[in-house]
Amino acid sequence: MQHPHILPLHDSGEAGGHLFYVMPFVEGETLRDRLTRESLLPIDEALRIAREVAGALDYAHRQGIVHRDVKPENILLHDGSALVADFGIALAVTAAGTNRMTQTGLSLGTPQYMSPEQAMGEKGMDGRTDVYALGAVLYEMLCGEPPFSGASVQAIVAKLLTERPTPLSTVRDTVPPQVEAAVLRALAKLPADRFATAKSFADALAAGAGPGSPAADGVTGGRAAQSRRGSRRLFGLASAAVAGAVLGASAVSVATKSRSAPPANSERYLLGDFPLLDIDQRATSMTYTGSSLAISGNGSRIAFVTSDSGGTRIEVRDLDRLDARPVRGTSGATSVAISPDGSSVAYIIDAQLWITDVRAGSPRVIVSRGAKAPYWGDDGRIYFCAPSVGDGVGGMFRIAASGGKIDTLLTQAGKTFVDAVPSPSGDAVLVRTNSERGIGWLDVGTHSVRHLVDGTMARFVDAGHIVFRSQDGVLMATAVDADKGAVREKPVALTDEESAESALVASEFVVARNGSLVYVAGGGAETDFAWVSRDGRILAVIDSSSGLTTRGAFPAISPDGRRVAYSADGINVYDFAQRTGMRLTGDNSRAPGNYPAWTADGKSVSYFATGDDRSDSMSALYLKRADGGAPARMIARIDRSISESTWSPDGKWVLFRTYSNQRGAGDIFSLRFGVDSAAKPLIATEAAEFQPTISPDGRWLAYVTNRSGRQEIVVVPFPDVQGATWPISSDGGSEPRWARSGHELFYRNARGDMVSVPIVPGSTFAVGAPKRLFSAVQFRAHLGHAQYDVSPDGQRFLMSASARGRQKPRLVLVKNFRAGGVSR
Repeated sequence: MQHPHILPLHDSGEAGGHLFYVMPFVEGETLRDRLTRESLLPIDEALRIAREVAGALDYAHRQGIVHRDVKPENILLHDGSALVADFGIALAVTAAGTNRMTQTGLSLGTPQYMSPEQAMGEKGMDGRTDVYALGAVLYEMLCGEPPFSGASVQAIVAKLLTERPTPLSTVRDTVPPQVEAAVLRALAKLPADRFATAKSFADALAAGAGPGSPAADGVTGGRAAQSRRGSRRLFGLASAAVAGAVLGASAVSVATKSRSAPPANSERYLLGDFPLLDIDQRATSMTYTGSSLAISGNGSRIAFVTSDSGGTRIEVRDLDRLDARPVRGTSGATSVAISPDGSSVAYIIDAQLWITDVRAGSPRVIVSRGAKAPYWGDDGRIYFCAPSVGDGVGGMFRIAASGGKIDTLLTQAGKTFVDAVPSPSGDAVLVRTNSERGIGWLDVGTHSVRHLVDGTMARFVDAGHIVFRSQDGVLMATAVDADKGAVREKPVALTDEESAESALVASEFVVARNGSLVYVAGGGAETDFAWVSRDGRILAVIDSSSGLTTRGAFPAISPDGRRVAYSADGINVYDFAQRTGMRLTGDNSRAPGNYPAWTADGKSVSYFATGDDRSDSMSALYLKRADGGAPARMIARIDRSISESTWSPDGKWVLFRTYSNQRGAGDIFSLRFGVDSAAKPLIATEAAEFQPTISPDGRWLAYVTNRSGRQEIVVVPFPDVQGATWPISSDGGSEPRWARSGHELFYRNARGDMVSVPIVPGSTFAVGAPKRLFSAVQFRAHLGHAQYDVSPDGQRFLMSASARGRQKPRLVLVKNFRAGGVSR
């Protein structure tokens, strides 16, 4: 093939038993090299490279050759021009014929750039498969990453078969709309919906980068994009009078109706995949531990809690850098706050409030017990919640960063406070409890609380404006009257388009005083359930179209396999055959409950919840009939927080996991009905033990422990747990589930793979070799409780999956969020 943008082949042959081929030396680099160095390319240059590659592919297609492996590694850049290299797969497939396409050693493409039909191994592919791959390469040049990525080939293929790419403008709002439309058309799932030829794709890109467009004239600034795209906005509010927020071009301006000067432009950046694995715990459960994300007052530094198989820790990232760095002494942290100047972080470990310098790493305890949900105020004090401090009941408190006397802001019996966010002056605090669906306004001077808005998270923009997260995850803005502690105008949704119909959905967010907004896109609280086969295929999705009226998490399948209990603002039960559901707890209840578990007879469900009166202010274990025919009854309560539970097959034992306010480590307690007058510790060590599950024959107990320094699964005899211990996982493990047959134990390893371990029948416990079943990274995981269950026949898994595209959460920065300042 002879084409200006195809690397030619001069000669080939065999010499001394070795095959060889001769190609010209190219002085330059691959497109991959450049993307590694720069991540994003200028729009005009990315389009030029794409058009040159399209020309080469169109020529090859007219010669009857389909490349099959278009990717940045196979595009060489010589003196600025593109050369397509490595037609090896195309030539090998042509020579081998259709009967030898899957011959061992013959690669058939690169997952991130494969078309759906290529990923499925379909025959008779034409040039439209290369059009898809080129669309994926251009997507990466414009957005910094391919349209679909994942930890394994299976995860990537599952996404490209079932998901739509994120629109380019969501990540980079300067991409012309015609270019975005062309790229998304090239990435269509069906070949018939793509461009018929590579030349047609190139022509569409040329039209999208026509005279006057940012891509044609090299202008990529927000103001140029504003003047040419008109209706495309980064954020918008419905009106200036509502919430006191004014829409500027690609910006939000917190102001009154009149402005003396136009707002400056905001800028939006994708910071990357959000590395926190524990986000589901705050988003879907009632065990709130505070924020996993914080930002300094000047918006230059963020701090966040991240996690891997070794546990949690805090990392900080300066927003002018590409990398994050861990903060020494923060191993085991569950939430984070950052000082206004960004020099120090406050965090919770084992229910203690710690502070350390970000660089020096000199951790010290300033609250020794019961603390959670810290927030570092502009007044230099740290606000936090606690179930108890000293002899007081649960409430909200604050303390100077240097330590010393703890000030009590508010205490109320029977309530567990989960958020305390001070105003810039510290005269008011936005408060939230786990028993009320709303955000309150606490007047620090009078200790009175008024309901402010319905929501799950709120942050001050300034003294007169707040941004909050609604019950369904939408970011809202409103103006507040600081004197009355009330909303001044009707809240309105922040949007990523001019139309309020495109609401900005965030799992978590923070606002800096300099006007920077950082939010977690994707990974929202809403969850569907998906039936997944043992080889990772999605067999069916259970969502609103299947009669699931309330989305939730932590599925527990009934012993007969006919129903599933799950958490969603309480305990719910769904009938698979009838496609109907009912709310078991949560309506008009201050103890909605979480983490359901079925009794062995399938007639009742146990769950943990916070009590309704002062005597039961700590969480307790409750039992309720699955048909809702009788009130719930408390079956266990100790002076610790209670979490997940499991039942023995004979129904005589119930085990549950606890937390200690003193050291935070989980222990496993047991209660024998008719034998024990109170729950007793079954496994209690200095390590954390959690996720207990009893084998179907009642002889063995599997659970997760971090005694080795990372989470691993072990099995011990039951009920005599002092006997031998058999390690099950060696590569990190969590979420153990027994097959109903008792012949398999399933778990998820540290890489996110679903693993099956054969259990060998016999008088003693014996295990076979672990077998990887499929990658489960696209499905939700949880550090404290299983986010999946297994069908009675062991052939299907009911997985929790995000209802919003099943995308990995991404961290997005919006600089100059309050463009234009605040006028009074």
